[in-house]
Amino acid sequence: MPPALMKKKRSLDQLSPALQRALTSGTWCDNCFAADLGIRQPELFEQGGKTFVEGRCNSCGTPCVMEFPLGGTPGAGALS
Repeated sequence: MPPALMKKKRSLDQLSPALQRALTSGTWCDNCFAADLGIRQPELFEQGGKTFVEGRCNSCGTPCVMEFPLGGTPGAGALS
């Protein structure tokens, strides 16, 4: 697999508590077809130069992956 497509895990602990809450509550579930249900077991990772959070929908348990543009987000901190 090309290095650009490999997942590089990041720690949610590097982010402010407010941003952590935003990443785990501002979600979309394709199965429920609903927004802001939240996720459990969140994992933050980078892939192909983009940042994603992945977890399971709090309502139905379906895996959910959302892209988040953390680069210019105030309070995001460095993800190095």
